[in-house]
Amino acid sequence: PVARVISSQLVEAMKEEKADPYDTHPPLKQRLEAVAHLPAGDTPNPDPAASDLLNEVADLERDLLATLADAQTAAQLKPVSWDEVGPQVFRPQWEELAQTNAPVLAGVTPENLPTLATAQLQPFAARCLTLEGKTLAGDEAVGLAKWVIGAALTTALLRRGAQVHSPPGENVSVRLGDAVLEPFVLLPHLTSGSLTDAAWQQTVDAFGMRGLDLGEPASPAHSATTR
Repeated sequence: PVARVISSQLVEAMKEEKADPYDTHPPLKQRLEAVAHLPAGDTPNPDPAASDLLNEVADLERDLLATLADAQTAAQLKPVSWDEVGPQVFRPQWEELAQTNAPVLAGVTPENLPTLATAQLQPFAARCLTLEGKTLAGDEAVGLAKWVIGAALTTALLRRGAQVHSPPGENVSVRLGDAVLEPFVLLPHLTSGSLTDAAWQQTVDAFGMRGLDLGEPASPAHSATTR
């Protein structure tokens, strides 16, 4: 959606953009016209991470944390790689949210989620609880329901040996064999119809979770301190 908006704004800007004597650069349209006759060059490789320009990144991170908090607190933190964030940092939070909502989730099975997302979403969302045990209303309740279902699915699949991936800037995904699922965007996709009932049932079977009661208690994972 962001790319579509930017593209639309770019098209309009190029239509309306006019040169001004005080501009530091010519308008984008003129610059593109100036290079339009040039042959296409090689496609550049993806830009490296900015941190590649730095040496001793771990030491710099520790110094930054010591500045933001204090040296003693920073020294007690355990380094966690991005690959470890899902299982070590997020998993305990997901399990706690699933456990808090176990009575709400009791009897809910993956194959019935399309019906819940379309016909029963509001009453289900109104019953979902935050980690503090509070209910929400309106769009906030629906947003919480999305996380409750995502947490319940993720923790259930992790108990079955699935692997979780949570790279920065991307949706959390769960993989079991060749099957892949993004559990925390599932409910909106079912509600909007962008994920059909038939397609979802195939995913349910691919993960072997038909009949799985999402209200089953999860085994708490070891919590981790991250920086």
